[in-house]
Amino acid sequence: MLALQSGSNVFDVVLCNMPWAISSRPSLSLGILKGICNQERIRSKVIYGNLAMSAKIGMKISTEFATSGPIMGLCEHLFACALYGKEALDSDRIIREYSERPDVLAIVPRDYWFYARDEVIPEFLVSAADRILDHSPSIVGFSSTFNQVMSSLALARIVKDRNSRIITIFGGACFHDPMGQEYHRSCSEFVDHVFLGESDDAFRAFIQQWKSGKTPKDIPGITYKNGKEISYLPSEPVTDLNRLPVPDYDDYYLETEYLKGESSFDIVVDSLPYESSRGCWWGNKSQCIFCGLTEEELTFRSRDPEIIVEDIVTLSQKYQELNFHAADMIISWPTLTPVLQQLAALDLDLELFYEVKASVKKEQIELLRNAGVAEIQPGIESLSTDALRLMGKGTTLLINLQCLKWAKEYSIQPHYNLLVGFPNEKAKWYDDVIDLIPMFFHLQPPTYPITPVSLQRFSPLFEYRKNFGPGTVLPRPDYVNCFPPGTIDLNESSYYFYEKQAGGWPFFPERDEENQLQYPNYIQRFKDAVSEWIQLHQSTASPPSLRLRFGDGSAKIYDWRTSLRREYTISGEYLDLILLCDRIQVRSALEQKLGERHLSSRVTEAINDLLESGVLIQEGKKILSLAVADRPRSTKHLEGKVIGSETDSVI
Repeated sequence: MLALQSGSNVFDVVLCNMPWAISSRPSLSLGILKGICNQERIRSKVIYGNLAMSAKIGMKISTEFATSGPIMGLCEHLFACALYGKEALDSDRIIREYSERPDVLAIVPRDYWFYARDEVIPEFLVSAADRILDHSPSIVGFSSTFNQVMSSLALARIVKDRNSRIITIFGGACFHDPMGQEYHRSCSEFVDHVFLGESDDAFRAFIQQWKSGKTPKDIPGITYKNGKEISYLPSEPVTDLNRLPVPDYDDYYLETEYLKGESSFDIVVDSLPYESSRGCWWGNKSQCIFCGLTEEELTFRSRDPEIIVEDIVTLSQKYQELNFHAADMIISWPTLTPVLQQLAALDLDLELFYEVKASVKKEQIELLRNAGVAEIQPGIESLSTDALRLMGKGTTLLINLQCLKWAKEYSIQPHYNLLVGFPNEKAKWYDDVIDLIPMFFHLQPPTYPITPVSLQRFSPLFEYRKNFGPGTVLPRPDYVNCFPPGTIDLNESSYYFYEKQAGGWPFFPERDEENQLQYPNYIQRFKDAVSEWIQLHQSTASPPSLRLRFGDGSAKIYDWRTSLRREYTISGEYLDLILLCDRIQVRSALEQKLGERHLSSRVTEAINDLLESGVLIQEGKKILSLAVADRPRSTKHLEGKVIGSETDSVI
């Protein structure tokens, strides 16, 4: 790493990345805002409070606090106590209640929560405020995702109490639209402005107005105090992403170098974030019912391919990093194809992460791998076609399995969740998947056995359920634990909700006498089956496999998905079926086409044999091979081995 110079200690703008953001990568949003400050010739500094906290409590605990769902609300509560006082929140009771749960005790002992609340958090906040004030800023900004709200508010109050002339600004996903308005209203003593949507253009206009001595009341998407009221103009999405600067991560690396020298705390950077696009082109057409993106966030926009590649190369050269994490919600192939082609042509060993739609084509998977994409998030969400239809995903079981199979062939690691707990879902859907799971033991399992669907503001589910009347949909309980009664309208400020009804949805499972989560029987059965799948990949040196090796006019299939290991040698119509069913095919069309080359009865018999062995899987009228080739080959190459096969894929 080349030395980075910090320069003057006085900055006009200080931007804060607070706990509990993960520490293993810098903040993309603050990197962009610092880049905008650079373009506007404004002296700025990003303070990575999350790094300082990691150095204070250790990387292991800070990572757990940042990423573990069962404790996120409790982690926010620790900072809420610094803001409102532990007595006002009845904190002792809350900590005792939550910290005794087995899933919480597995992370840290119960007494650690009291220690963190009474010693770690107060000391951290005083130190952070000292650092900010040492820079003599005029503006202090806080970027808040879902577990940074209370730490940001607590620090803002201390800063404002010590220097009331400082302008405090807030933005991020937790401050969008009504949430930001309510936070400003309830915390107006120490919150001066809230950015209600995408802040890039609004922030540029804000600092330009500040330089000119003007107020931001004419800038869309920024709240301001108007007497006792909070006023604003509606926010507007960024329309030209090409205008955005390369993210400036200098302060992240300065902070890591400082902590390494000060406390021997060494952080391994897992990747640098960047963006190729914003929004979701699929969501523009059909928003998934659980998706909590605003209309502004859904609007799809992309950057020019040349700029994307230039940014990646610039960041790699400047910070000497090779791993990159695209913040894109979904790949737009018309934009990204030339990007991937250019990256593949570079003589660089980059590794990238992207979110993709599961209906990706095989040649696109190959292009991803050639460009250095080593990890993807394909948005699988379920292995039930009925559930996927309910969600509005536009995919099926076979499409998802095809994606997982091709990813495995090209050595790309997929990350995905299996959502449960949708309204009107049927137990039979899950029981049917349970019966199928052993067939794809060899494919990458989900990150967790199950992920209960959450009721998010702005999602179609939220808009649908709240029509059932007042009191049905309530803010999630961990919000209640962060604010004394009467200080804030949680119906306006909360992002996550739940339905308070007997047997209600989404799952807010009860706990038994041993404090273990209790799910409905069909969900518990499904959870147990997926847990076994995950365990098979975690506990054995040789996880389950279904290998396919091609010879000259024949192929071998090695079925090691279970302890009953089997081996097949196939040729003729069996081989043709495996070749063509590398991608999803319509069974009747396949039988008709291969019936012109082989006896129709033998083709049907071969399909049935391969279905019985679990090498082929059928859903409805469509079939797919589950075998994973040792060496990936294109669809065109495989189909070319079957003379005259011009079968149509369903994709």
